[in-house]
Amino acid sequence: MDKKNVDRWSDDEVQALLSLFAEESIQQQLHGATRNDKVYACISARLGDLNIHRSSKQVREKLKKLKQDYKKIKDHNNRSGSDRKSGKWFERLDAVLGHHSYFSSSLEANDITLLEAIHDETETEESNEAEEDQEDIPDLSSLSAPMAKRPCQCCCQTYSEILSFLEKRSEAEQRLREDEFALRREEIEVQKSKIALERERLADERKERERRFELESQERHVILDLLKEKLSSGAGPSELLKTRRGLKTWTEFATNMAIAPTDWTLNSTADTVASEMGCGIPKRRLGGHKCLGSSSPKLSFGYTKMNVSSRGYRVFSGNSSTACTELAQTITERLGVELGKSVVYQEANRETRVDVKESVRGQDIFIIQTIPRDVNTAVMELLVMAYTLKTSSAQNIIGVIPYFPYSKQCKMRKRGSIVCKLLASMLAEAGLTHIITMDLHQKEIQGFFSFPVDNLRASPFLIQYIQEEIPDYRNAVIVAKSPSAAQRAQSYAERLRLGLAVLHGEAHNFELVMSDGPGLASPSSLAHARTGLELPPMMPKEKPPITVVGDVGGRIAIIVDDIIDDVEDFVAAADILKERGAYRIYIMATHGLLSADAPRLIEESAIDEVVVTNTVPHDVQKLQCSKIKTVDVSMILAEAIRRIHHGESMAYLFRNIAVGD
Repeated sequence: MDKKNVDRWSDDEVQALLSLFAEESIQQQLHGATRNDKVYACISARLGDLNIHRSSKQVREKLKKLKQDYKKIKDHNNRSGSDRKSGKWFERLDAVLGHHSYFSSSLEANDITLLEAIHDETETEESNEAEEDQEDIPDLSSLSAPMAKRPCQCCCQTYSEILSFLEKRSEAEQRLREDEFALRREEIEVQKSKIALERERLADERKERERRFELESQERHVILDLLKEKLSSGAGPSELLKTRRGLKTWTEFATNMAIAPTDWTLNSTADTVASEMGCGIPKRRLGGHKCLGSSSPKLSFGYTKMNVSSRGYRVFSGNSSTACTELAQTITERLGVELGKSVVYQEANRETRVDVKESVRGQDIFIIQTIPRDVNTAVMELLVMAYTLKTSSAQNIIGVIPYFPYSKQCKMRKRGSIVCKLLASMLAEAGLTHIITMDLHQKEIQGFFSFPVDNLRASPFLIQYIQEEIPDYRNAVIVAKSPSAAQRAQSYAERLRLGLAVLHGEAHNFELVMSDGPGLASPSSLAHARTGLELPPMMPKEKPPITVVGDVGGRIAIIVDDIIDDVEDFVAAADILKERGAYRIYIMATHGLLSADAPRLIEESAIDEVVVTNTVPHDVQKLQCSKIKTVDVSMILAEAIRRIHHGESMAYLFRNIAVGD
């Protein structure tokens, strides 16, 4: 029989060994001895009494192997936090070693040291004996016999402490986040209140400016009436100059008083003037004033004594619709005059008839004509009224046409026509001598007319709306709907100190393509037949899909244009801008034609707000769509009428206007 079979321990021998090892006397001797040889010899003798013949060395090695297996299983269970792993002799060993804390105190280190101290066999013998022991005792981790589990009290206590700590930390973090959110909400509320206060302040300032403007206008009219009354009563220069102190400029004095330099001059009364005016004007300026020193003053547009007269002016509305006369009513209220008495109506056969109810002989007449949806009717009403006033001996007839119709048809397209040029000729033939309009579709349209045209700008009013009504407009970007509108958008961006983006391409091709028809030969074939030359092939014009040039992500997009009529392009542009990250989209336009079902498309689109001026009536569209907002431009139109009548410069109305606007 070989050594391996001799050294193999049976289950009865191991059970007897563990029974002796568990005795209290043996445990006391093991804990108190510095060398355990006598203890192991005692255990060997006790085993001999049980007819089990094992040497002290075999007893020592077997106990050492059992302790090592017990320690491995115990460490594994401690790391995993459970008692899932067990072994054949684990319960017996745990009953002995678990209560004495062999591996959790200094006794463990001492026992291991003692076991290593008595280990004097060679490495070869140790490896052989380890293999034999491995065969004697099966793998404790692989046994599936049910064993009783004893939870580790220290580990469970530590685990519960960790869970409690994590829960407390989570609660603290949650409270911290709630406090931060509360602070942010308070900051947002404070910011909103500041914005509301700023809006109220700006609104009050605007109302104050309008009030001062109206007061100054009223004072001016009172002073002019007083001067005219004194002049008609034969007052002299000294008395007139005393009254003149309320006037702003000498040009206004000469313009409204129609003073001829041959009647009296200021050169001869310079000392009197200086003394009575309180040395307000030097002698050289009084004697050399260009308006008072010329015998036949001419104004900027070539009118001889147009406004340098005592004649008044009248303001008429050329529309037959009541909705179209609102702008005229607002303008006359700002001017402090009454709207001229006239009747514009259509007869049963749809002919336009105009009846002027007051005399207009020798006066300056201003016709305010807004263009509703029925463009041709409005144009015909303007022509008939202008011709009626011309035949009634009006001195000058000035048309105030905020939106000039047919301005889109200002370019030649194949066999088309420039209808805008035709309309300009018709207005001249009807008797108009001057036109005030706003934001022509192309500035070059002014060249179609044979008389002066003042093309006013609505951009200051729209920019003021952006600054006052759009919160956080500093985070906005100005967007040009097409490359051709980039110059206008650049003007807005420069004055608002904002970024610029450009949309390139179209969702649909709206270019007017006029084919030759199926029954006609193509131009290339005709040219080849007549001249014998073949024309080079022309590539058809095709625009790419809409793309955005510029960064609009996380910003407010403001699309600017002069006319908003068919809104399909604007809706497609808004969809692209939304895809690129813009969180609010505004459209700013001067003329809101909003034809067809534009209100419905705007209401259903990604557009947040459409801002237009009141150059075109759109009350019905506003009822259909709540996103449409209106900006009043009657102030600048009223000021233009006043300046033209009084012969003042129009340059003030074009200050801060960029070349591209």
